[in-house]
Amino acid sequence: MVATDTKLLVLGLGSTLLRDDGIGLLLLRAVEERAEPHWRDRVDFVNAGTRVEVLPDLADRPGLVILSVVEAGAKAGTVHVLTRDQLDRLGVTGSASELIAAARRRGECPDTVYLVGVEPDAVRTGLGVSDPVAKVLHRAVDQAVSIVEILLAQAAAESKSEPDFVFSYRAAEV
Repeated sequence: MVATDTKLLVLGLGSTLLRDDGIGLLLLRAVEERAEPHWRDRVDFVNAGTRVEVLPDLADRPGLVILSVVEAGAKAGTVHVLTRDQLDRLGVTGSASELIAAARRRGECPDTVYLVGVEPDAVRTGLGVSDPVAKVLHRAVDQAVSIVEILLAQAAAESKSEPDFVFSYRAAEV
């Protein structure tokens, strides 16, 4: 559930100095560039890099979309879209999982969490992502944009389900 009174958070994680680890930041830039006008007052984009100081930014958020490298043992270049529950069940490792675990311990983890990421080929010192990761960047961006749109549509539908007025009727006494 996404409330309309607080903003959805799209969070990029990683380091561009460690090749494929920088995919989260590349995704963040690309998703922000594709942001629709109606996102402006409803979505925050945050480049967290490798910092955990971002934890307070998670508190009271109706939803969180994390963009990051995902090491799940799949083929390099595999695009992953995982929910918070799937992250827990699959035991995915990495900074996104660590961030969610820390937020849960502090009671600051949103109920709605999605992780969109790419299985890395090369996480080592160097610039630029590997070919398998670069080839799927557009697919990962499409997935992230779709998730944001869905979460915002859910929020709009929920806010419209509440009546704008209250009608009351009292029978006249005879």
